[in-house]
Amino acid sequence: MEVEDRRAESRPRYVGLLTLVAPGIEPISATIRNLSSSGICLETAVALEPGTLLCLDGPGFLAQGVVSYCKRHGIRYRVGVAMQPLEAA
Repeated sequence: MEVEDRRAESRPRYVGLLTLVAPGIEPISATIRNLSSSGICLETAVALEPGTLLCLDGPGFLAQGVVSYCKRHGIRYRVGVAMQPLEAA
């Protein structure tokens, strides 16, 4: 049975590594699963609370976003992040 993809934006599958930084927690390694202009799906070893503000830092990539969901996926977690404009330093 085929599942219909009803997303408003395409989600190219992309695999890359990022470091997630948030106030009050140690940096977390994350793998990019897919991304769009408004969000990104990451895989981590650590659960993140929805609403957490993150800085996403990787080679040639710097962004900011808010955790919109976090779901267990095997022994890891899939984390959806809604992207936001970078705040001026």
